[in-house]
Amino acid sequence: MTDEKVAAVLSGSIGWFWPADIKPRDINEDPERGYLRLLPTNLIELTSLDEDPFESRKSSALRRPRLITGATENGGVLILNITGRSTKTTMGGSIASVRSYRAQSVLVGVTIDHVLSEKLTSVSAHFFGLSPWLGVSAVSEKALTTEKSRLKAFEVRVESSPEQVVKISRGREVAISAYWNTAGSRDRRTIYAPGQIQCRSVRPKTLWELREPILRIQDLMSWCFGGFIRSESGLAEPDLSEEPDATPRLWDKNLMTVPGAVAEAKDKGFPILQLSDIGGIRALGRWLSLCDKHLRAVRPLIEPFRQGKASPPLRMLEVASAMEYWVATHRRTTQWAKAKCLLPKHNGCGYAWTLANHVGDTFGQWVGDRDAWAHSFWETYNKLKHEPGYVIDEYKLSVLADTGALLLAAELLSRVAGNKEPARALFTDTSHTWQLQRQVQQLLNESEPTAGKSRASR
Repeated sequence: MTDEKVAAVLSGSIGWFWPADIKPRDINEDPERGYLRLLPTNLIELTSLDEDPFESRKSSALRRPRLITGATENGGVLILNITGRSTKTTMGGSIASVRSYRAQSVLVGVTIDHVLSEKLTSVSAHFFGLSPWLGVSAVSEKALTTEKSRLKAFEVRVESSPEQVVKISRGREVAISAYWNTAGSRDRRTIYAPGQIQCRSVRPKTLWELREPILRIQDLMSWCFGGFIRSESGLAEPDLSEEPDATPRLWDKNLMTVPGAVAEAKDKGFPILQLSDIGGIRALGRWLSLCDKHLRAVRPLIEPFRQGKASPPLRMLEVASAMEYWVATHRRTTQWAKAKCLLPKHNGCGYAWTLANHVGDTFGQWVGDRDAWAHSFWETYNKLKHEPGYVIDEYKLSVLADTGALLLAAELLSRVAGNKEPARALFTDTSHTWQLQRQVQQLLNESEPTAGKSRASR
């Protein structure tokens, strides 16, 4: 549900606009008269009249601005995350010269003459259906019945609960809370109470600096629920000279639209892991730290929910490469990363075995035969890389890559939790993974003679 004020602006708004490079332009300067709307591609487009095309071609106006303030028929706006600018110049005739700007983010309800810079002090995203997973809720309900179990009254109480805060890098903090407001008349009241994830800083930061932690938590939620978790709405506090009467609304393409090649999460009540399995709210700070330091390892888990799932060969290369990176990163400082499989043929079992060995027995029990799986995985990976004549079996690659990605997730989330609880939860409860488990065990059984010979050579 898009915020009504945001929807009014993005459905099409006429106004005056002031593009700027570093600091906002004075609203007493001549504006560009234009039309703001949301395109079907989910990019925001501002089309303005180029009333002096000869002058603009000589000036910095041809450069892509860093921010645009605007006074529209539906309120003040601050346009950020501007991705492109173009011009269409016509000399004479009945076609006007225009400038076009494309952006991914807009703040609605901004007092534009108070804006000091492109920076913000907070960004908040709202998620429906995620309050139980986040462990926050603003709504409680109570039904009152008569002796014959007939409904006599129904009470709904909405109350703010204490937020939970995690300090993260670069002077920022993430706060998890239950946001709420109400709308409508007394006889048709609507309660709006999503879970809120906010990133804030005392010193103003760029949109990217405050939005990135929310995106990474959104990635984690998307992985846990097996589909993209979309933010329904948001808020943002700009860098202002005076305290605003109300917090501006935020619309952001990356937070609020499902990427074209990605499916949205269908069931928000049945995650593969609960946040409590990973360590609760405090674990979110460790997850963000992991993404900051080891994004190469995390990418195979989160990118399918941003870019779409890669083809089986590419997926196999991504997962195995992430394993190599993760194990190699820890070989100088930990003993577990030095452990090796004893199978000599075809480079043994590679880093897949090292990772499986570190995750523990739950993975071996889930897959059926840890050694056979690791040998099959690493042998297939090496053939895919080094043998030009290798005939690709996409089904086999898909099963091995998905199994490897699950193992990688168990390893990384166990690091986040500081214990093996995520691995135990993933491989003991097979309600989400039974189909993949059956596929990989069948695959290993079909290759049993080859695997058996390799095991016998130890």
